Amino acid sequence: MEQSHVERRQVVRVMVSRDCELTVKASVAAQVLAISRGGVTLASRTALSVGDRADLMVTLGGRTFTLAIEIRRVTIDAVPRGNMHHRAGAAFLALSAEQRLVLDQVLGPERL
Repeated sequence: MEQSHVERRQVVRVMVSRDCELTVKASVAAQVLAISRGGVTLASRTALSVGDRADLMVTLGGRTFTLAIEIRRVTIDAVPRGNMHHRAGAAFLALSAEQRLVLDQVLGPERL
């Protein structure tokens, strides 16, 4: 018995075998170790890379904010904090006026 196959695709698909890199947005457990007006130092179970961008959800002054950050520095702790042995320094990419105000309240007066 011969079966006929009807092509339903509207575009041509070519089969290839190539290595690639897939970036997936996923939540990563982390701890804020330090915070400043310019950024944060984080501890994480997961290795991060310089140049990675992420949305950091953190509670400051009783309010929860999502802050856009870019990883600028990464290290590995010789003695991990629990199982969080990756450290990352990240810069804030943009802060709203409200976020700046709350940071000012949390950090106190700016020292020169």
